[in-house]
Amino acid sequence: MAKGLFKIGDEVEIPATVRRRVTEDRVSVSIPTYNQPHSIIETAKVTKGQPIELVGDVTRAMGTRSPSISECL
Repeated sequence: MAKGLFKIGDEVEIPATVRRRVTEDRVSVSIPTYNQPHSIIETAKVTKGQPIELVGDVTRAMGTRSPSISECL
């Protein structure tokens, strides 16, 4: 993923690591730049420690800094 400014509608990929399965359709992931666990819907079979990429469109960008995970997904 390129670093720098993003525009509304840009597609971004954010690296994450699976922490554990929370429910049958949800897993907890660790995102290095977010510093808090985050839960996502994931029905595919994943294992603890597996690296994954979260892909989404930028929906909000504030100022000149890069958007946070919550602003992208």
